[in-house]
Amino acid sequence: MGRPTPSWLYHFTHVDHVESIVRDGLVCDTTAQASGQLAHEVGNREVKERRRARVVDTAPGGVVADYVPFYFTARSLMLYQIHTGKVPSYRGGQNCLVYLCTTLERVVELGLPWVASNRNASTAIARFTADLQVLDGHVDWPLATTSTFNRTPEDPERPRRHQAELLVHRRLPWEAVKFVGVRDRHVMSRVEATLVTLAHQPERDVRPDWYF
Repeated sequence: MGRPTPSWLYHFTHVDHVESIVRDGLVCDTTAQASGQLAHEVGNREVKERRRARVVDTAPGGVVADYVPFYFTARSLMLYQIHTGKVPSYRGGQNCLVYLCTTLERVVELGLPWVASNRNASTAIARFTADLQVLDGHVDWPLATTSTFNRTPEDPERPRRHQAELLVHRRLPWEAVKFVGVRDRHVMSRVEATLVTLAHQPERDVRPDWYF
């Protein structure tokens, strides 16, 4: 199985961040940390520290933290770690997490600089590409687009390959968001209240199957 078309991209954040995202776009960790606009740190701080040091050797370069990260599936290992309490910096559970989704095609259409990693981008052996033709064979698509990420004796790197990423440099504008997914209708009502006056209205729905 090759790269699916369209190639959906998934990023989750706390519902409290949606208001600033519709105003400023979805910004990279470097920008979010500098601006102080990150009300809830839902990521693993130790991993984020590695991402601030991990150099991206493909243009536009910089470090991984200079990019907005997206997975190719919703039910990621990162979300599972939140669900199982393995992210010490965040204890708020899944209910308040909102998926902001776009597609690779939309990213390309808007001319946004991007790179893709073939596994968790913070790892030393991750490889990067910004070539669409190379991308088809760069990512383990059957693994990266499913929710199965258990390590096996034959394939200890399986969880990291499952976490292949599409990284958008610096900022993803709100108009690039094509779909908003939430776990329950209470959170959807909060999202609706924030989006009610906006010109750009992405599709949205309650998707409990995207969560654990």
